[in-house]
This record gives sequence, structure tokens and C-alpha cells, in this order.
Amino acid sequence: METRTRVSPAQAALAGGVAWLALNALVYAAAPLLGVSRGAVAPFFGALLLPTADAGAQARVGRVLLLAAAVVWGLLYARVEPGLPGRRLLRGLLFGAL
Repeated sequence: METRTRVSPAQAALAGGVAWLALNALVYAAAPLLGVSRGAVAPFFGALLLPTADAGAQARVGRVLLLAAAVVWGLLYARVEPGLPGRRLLRGLLFGAL
């Protein structure tokens, strides 16, 4: 039987990094569904916050926005992980499916 332990902040940060990679893959895969070319994903999200800024600023803000979302996702995982059922791998997969 597996003993449950809390996820440490370092593990949450690592999970956030992995989530960032997964989020980027998802966003780039979903780009055509949004009518956005794959190269314009970061500027697309940046334009949501800075609609009148130049494309370079929008791209930088978009990348930061995607990274911030992943970090928050990792920290949220650390918070809800103990309440998820199953072994650690299953809990991670369940959380990722949210």
C-alpha cells in the first residue's frame, strides 16, 4: 500500500514546468481550431492583454502568460493532489485531465 505524502513546492514547480510543456503542446495543437496559425499563438494570448501593443510585446506577454498559467497549475496540483484517488501517477493523470 502506498503512503500518501504531500507534494513539496519543488515537486509542484517541476509539475508546473511539465504542465507548461503540455500546455504549449495543447495550445499549438488547438491553434487551428481557434483560427490562429501556430506561429501566432503567443502573440494571440498577448493580444488579449495588450490589444494595442506591437507584435513583439504581445509575443513576450503571451509567453509569460502561458508560463504563469503553468506555474499556477502546478501549485494548484500541490493543493488538490492529496484529495485525488489512486496512486501518484493516476492522481497526476486525473489532474491533468481537468
